[in-house]
Amino acid sequence: MYYVIVQSSQYNKHTFSFEKKKDAIDFVADQFEIRLKLFSEKKDEICNVFSKWTYASLLDYLQKHNFKERVTTDKIVINYGLKKDQKLVANREISWYMSHEKGNSDVVNLMTDPEYEFECNISEEMLSGEVTLPGAAYIWFNDIGVEFEFCIIENGENYSAIYRMDMNKAGDDFETDHDEFCHYEIDPTDPEWKTNLEIAMCKTLIGLHRLDLHLKEKDIWRMSSKIVGMRFSSIEEMKEWIFKELNLKEYQLPDFAIGESSINDEIREGKANVDYVLNMTLGKDIVTPGYNDYSIMYLLDNNNKMIVTSVLCD
Repeated sequence: MYYVIVQSSQYNKHTFSFEKKKDAIDFVADQFEIRLKLFSEKKDEICNVFSKWTYASLLDYLQKHNFKERVTTDKIVINYGLKKDQKLVANREISWYMSHEKGNSDVVNLMTDPEYEFECNISEEMLSGEVTLPGAAYIWFNDIGVEFEFCIIENGENYSAIYRMDMNKAGDDFETDHDEFCHYEIDPTDPEWKTNLEIAMCKTLIGLHRLDLHLKEKDIWRMSSKIVGMRFSSIEEMKEWIFKELNLKEYQLPDFAIGESSINDEIREGKANVDYVLNMTLGKDIVTPGYNDYSIMYLLDNNNKMIVTSVLCD
């Protein structure tokens, strides 16, 4: 997938995705030409229009660019000034740049966010031989982040890993959680080892902090209303349907659990006359703060299939 990031200010940024490189390049070139012409024509409102690029030069650059070499292309920038009463009041710019990522727009969006910061403290000399370097690389993003600890001991055993970081309660420093990590080894023969380390750290940050979990409360209630009346042969079948309906993979909800409530034994023994209950949890702080727990009520039909009658938020 190819991504075009259009940015006209720190807070005004849009990302467009294209399956084909040619379509993405044509989009950038056409938008550049349209904006350049528009700015040049608005002489009463805009002045000092400048770009080192021309339509032909940026087209040539993007067509020749090797998207495997770097995370993003150079910025294609148009600088211009805003004027009022024939006086310059502000300088502005609009820019376009492209990225190529195999199916992971979250990485691109993270790297191009104004709050994103990457720091690497590894020198080329460290790539060979023994090394123990906490804080070898960092990513900071708002109040979360990850830290890479570079550790190769004798006999070449590699204990390097990317660890989760969170802002402390005082809000003045980051704390590293050594219980949440992902093992990662730098390939010293890879000329793009630093770029690939950054990408791996981005993916780890997204995974450990669940930034790829685009789940809203309305998604849960939409699923809850749709499941009522459906029949399931097993709890596992219901679980598969829930993940498919929410468009999630199991690794995104590691604490998800669903199982029989203890009251079901009383119902089977004739001690209670209510619907059967399944207890379900999404885990902690998934949709709302705290544990997101639900009760799925069901009856059994003549074929012993579960018919969902309601879903309640506990």
